[in-house]
Amino acid sequence: VELQLPAPSKKQKPGLSSFVGRPADAAATLRPLLQFAEVHVAPAERATTPVALFATAGLRAVQSDEAENILQACAEVLGRSGFAVPATVGTWSTSGGASIIPGELEGRWSWLAARYAASRAGAPAPNSKGVGSR
Repeated sequence: VELQLPAPSKKQKPGLSSFVGRPADAAATLRPLLQFAEVHVAPAERATTPVALFATAGLRAVQSDEAENILQACAEVLGRSGFAVPATVGTWSTSGGASIIPGELEGRWSWLAARYAASRAGAPAPNSKGVGSR
């Protein structure tokens, strides 16, 4: 499913898992995203505007030491960005601003994103129930 994100938004490809053995190259892919954010966040607000990287399925499939090298390199770039790098987002630790989220959380966020996109497009919300709903 391809979601149409509201402006302003920016995606970067290829994903981080494409940079196994090249963590510096992986981290370099964050620079255009941070530059995009700089255009949309006033300089006075950047130090209090949080940025975090949550890697998904592609990086979960990478050998753990390689994934950790990529995350560490990305965390270093985020730390130098001038934006706030939270230690946690909600109850999730970001390990210096960069971490891999579990599949369950990725699924939840995808569901929320799809519902949000549908509501922005004017589509009626489906009558759906989640686990534990009555």
